[in-house]
Amino acid sequence: MTAITVGTADLRRALRAVAPHIDPDKDMPQLHRVRLAVGPENVTVSATNRSTGGLAIVSIEDNDDGGMPVFDMSPLDVKEVLALFRSTGKHSDGAPDDLIQLEVTEQHLTVTDVSGLFPGKSLRLPRFPTEENFPDLSEVLVKVLTRDPTPGPNRLVTDGDFVGLFTAASRAYGEPLVIESAGGSVALVISCGESFIGLLMQMRQDPETTAKINGWHSDWLARLGDTVTGYAPRTAGAEFLRSTGFAPGDGPPQSAADRLLAEADAIPPDPDDDPLAQAAELVVSTQFGSTSMLQRKLRIGFAKAAALMAGLEELGVVTPAEGTQARTVLVYPEDLPQLLDKIREHSSSQPDQRAAGDSP
Repeated sequence: MTAITVGTADLRRALRAVAPHIDPDKDMPQLHRVRLAVGPENVTVSATNRSTGGLAIVSIEDNDDGGMPVFDMSPLDVKEVLALFRSTGKHSDGAPDDLIQLEVTEQHLTVTDVSGLFPGKSLRLPRFPTEENFPDLSEVLVKVLTRDPTPGPNRLVTDGDFVGLFTAASRAYGEPLVIESAGGSVALVISCGESFIGLLMQMRQDPETTAKINGWHSDWLARLGDTVTGYAPRTAGAEFLRSTGFAPGDGPPQSAADRLLAEADAIPPDPDDDPLAQAAELVVSTQFGSTSMLQRKLRIGFAKAAALMAGLEELGVVTPAEGTQARTVLVYPEDLPQLLDKIREHSSSQPDQRAAGDSP
């Protein structure tokens, strides 16, 4: 038997944040559950439906025998605990005002209020069978968070209902959601405060779906362009977008909004760096092969920007020019470090050569 004592409010927040990620399909018993794993200082509470996963931390106030079991709760168990055990909050010093004890035996899970609104109130539940095939969400998160810091996915397609599952964590902890990519993973890491972290996985896409999404982007560019004074979307540009994916227009900034975006959408390159390396970093990291973008970002004239774009074409970074439309970028962001090393090696071996149009 193991008996641990935790804050009532702490456990309630964790269960409320994690429960939405339980797989609702009862025919998937290995996922139709919440996993609790007792550690030296915390209990990790986790659930996953394979498309999303949530993990929350509950601090241990006392562990009677020092045992560290792993046990599962059914969705019904979670509902009963949340319904029966309430909390009045915390003392002014931050210590939990209400405590409950979780007593785990081979046959039962017993939850007892030891200092709350109704001390001594107890709920005895049949021990839910522990599922050996339940994914170790802690291990998955460690692998994702320790991957090489390469750029994450530029596009992640998912069901809107899956995104909505994470709002429960925000409501439970009263903190905003932080959404970010982690390494080259086809997932987004979503965290909330110091006690919740989860994963939102990429849905599988077929070429038809990808083409449809690219078409929607192109159509939006045409629609939004109609609302901008003096802007006329190019038919060729729309066809280009349908075939290669979304890229903004290649014209010069025309409005305060354009100027603001031009100043804010990228970190200025290192002025001591090689101009061709600067251009490659901008084009590959944004996946936008635009001469006018190089002009704005590098604050150079058109002739030099055009010469740098020609240099990128020679290196196989972008496709040849087709009129005034943006070029297709042929190098992925994860390959940028190797490309920059190649450019700098070439520049250092030929120090006297300068790109055409290098003069102001």
